[in-house]
Amino acid sequence: MSMIWRLGIGTRLCVAFAALILLLAAIGGYGAMNASRLARDLEASASYDLARIDLASGLMHNAGLVARASRELLLLDAAGPMKKQRELIGKALRDSDERFTKLAELGSDGALDALIAPVRDNKERYAQAVAKYLQTLESGNPDDARSALLIELRPVQAAYEQSLQGLSAAVLQRAGERAAGGQQLARDSTWKLLALGGVAVLIAVAAAVTLTRSIVLPLREARRPRSASSTATCRSASTCAPTARSASCCTR
Repeated sequence: MSMIWRLGIGTRLCVAFAALILLLAAIGGYGAMNASRLARDLEASASYDLARIDLASGLMHNAGLVARASRELLLLDAAGPMKKQRELIGKALRDSDERFTKLAELGSDGALDALIAPVRDNKERYAQAVAKYLQTLESGNPDDARSALLIELRPVQAAYEQSLQGLSAAVLQRAGERAAGGQQLARDSTWKLLALGGVAVLIAVAAAVTLTRSIVLPLREARRPRSASSTATCRSASTCAPTARSASCCTR
């Protein structure tokens, strides 16, 4: 510290302002880096995680529609309502194909590969089981159709829904972890930026004090000789006045 004060005023100011500029650049760069990271995490959550959850929820909904329509087919006798239920099953299966295609286009990483593959396999098995059930129903034997529904279709549907639930839970967990990491990053960044800002304020105060002293101290030094000469003049005047008076008295 004493070495710094031994430097010239200009050198000290240059060092202080250089450190201040570096700190401000560090604050800006650190803040921009963390803001970019938070933006990427938010984009990943909004563009990928939420989309995956929505698609998985749609697949689950379609599976429920197919299961409900399949049960209704066993209870209906009229051709019109049965045709409507078949159309509903076909529409739900086509929508499931489109949704899974979009889900696959979103891509995955190592953590989700092991969950998307079972969804694909169970979806194919489920579609095959539904097609077999409809063929059995068309044959006109209600007992065989009921057996196909309970023995073949229901277990495949349960496995399909379970794989979708596992995928949704994993995506939700990833989104929660990403949100918690972003919250912690924002908290840490706040304290670090405050600390850097405090150091910058101290450097600015030190520079201001140095600049003020460089202006005020020379002015004080310049005023001291004038004050000393004024004091000496006053003292000589006070000394000479009695002498003059005594001289005049003696003259008289």
